[in-house]
Amino acid sequence: MRELNRVFLVVIISLTTFLTACKPSEKEIIRYNDEIVELQYGMLYAEAELINAISIGDTNLILITYNDLLYQIEKSIQNIELIEEIDEETSLKKIAAEMFYLYKTIYENEYNEIIRICFIPDEEYTPADDSLFYLIATEADMILNEINLEFFNTQKKLSEKYNVAFKSFDNVQ
Repeated sequence: MRELNRVFLVVIISLTTFLTACKPSEKEIIRYNDEIVELQYGMLYAEAELINAISIGDTNLILITYNDLLYQIEKSIQNIELIEEIDEETSLKKIAAEMFYLYKTIYENEYNEIIRICFIPDEEYTPADDSLFYLIATEADMILNEINLEFFNTQKKLSEKYNVAFKSFDNVQ
């Protein structure tokens, strides 16, 4: 009986050690978050620069910032794949990848159309163009705000699950 108790105790200790060893450390969770947020931040910053160029109407700057946004999106998509997943259940990496691909879709469609409208000469620009511009911009903004909210909610769940606080970045939108 005593031998059985020892075996049982060893199994319990081993199982406890295994379960705690499999859980990522606070430092690993924070690094995981920061790597992903850095990719997101670069993309949001490039988007803010494009929006600023559009708002001031500088067509040369629009083209530069438009291309920079594509570069940042592609860089984020490429680099998110290199980040090791820490938590399949509360995957910040997964939602970030979805967000980056959605930004690429918006870039290729809505932003492409917005840029086309921006390059219509003043003498050809109509109220219909203006309405279309605002409709597309509003639609794109709603879609991107929704995916960003999903990202932040996933980040919050991850933070609560592992009881860690993540540093905050300035909101660039």
